[in-house]
Amino acid sequence: MSSEAMAIVLRAQIEDPAAKAVLIGLAEHAGPDGRHTYPSVPRLAVYTSLGESTVRRKLADLRAEGLIELVSEASHHRPTEYSLNLWRLQELKHPLIDELERRARVASGASMTATSGGGLTSRSERAETSQSERPEAETSRSEQETSRSRNSDLPLRAPNQVLNRQLTAEEERRRLEQLGDQLLAGIIRDQFGGSPSQAVRSQGFQRVFARLRVLEQQGDQVTLAHPQPELFDEGYLRILRSGLAGALGHAVIIQLQEAEA
Repeated sequence: MSSEAMAIVLRAQIEDPAAKAVLIGLAEHAGPDGRHTYPSVPRLAVYTSLGESTVRRKLADLRAEGLIELVSEASHHRPTEYSLNLWRLQELKHPLIDELERRARVASGASMTATSGGGLTSRSERAETSQSERPEAETSRSEQETSRSRNSDLPLRAPNQVLNRQLTAEEERRRLEQLGDQLLAGIIRDQFGGSPSQAVRSQGFQRVFARLRVLEQQGDQVTLAHPQPELFDEGYLRILRSGLAGALGHAVIIQLQEAEA
């Protein structure tokens, strides 16, 4: 089961409760990109407490709505395989979800707080101890990454100090562009099966991820800019964290701010 696919399905506004139940059953078996889900009709009937004929009708309805795609018909060896259209489902996010999740974050002490630069960062993602509070003898993560990157011209993980010198403005600009390229490549790989053409055809990808820009990266702190930062709910932020972690090799704390016009 993919928690990413399930989270998107649970947040989608589907008017037909039976169709939503079948969709949740499919998400139970889907990969992170929504593909490779093939629970049998009898299994979906058990999951949903629906009759098998009703399950078949709801599967047909979901296909007609473009929420799932038929990948392969059932054979003697395996049931019918489906793929969830996660981008379409993301666009159907229930209008009350953002407010409910905001209340949940406030209640758990992990609400999003505004930064001086207009960005957002989560208290639950911050390190418990700041760099200034750590013993001087402790080697910081950024220093460790620098020492491992001495043989590379523009290592992604370096926080500006490489090769015993400071990066020039042009080198830093190129490094951040490279990090942005690797972030998009990771999203295309994880969400679109590595198909750039499929990503280009996705309105969700073009509207949300293609307009991102990496402004700064220092250790595990990454600042991103986007014309509409309000688009990034927890599902999109989870995708960003995964992509940046893949590019940098460690977990990150994302600060998202509005791009200058």
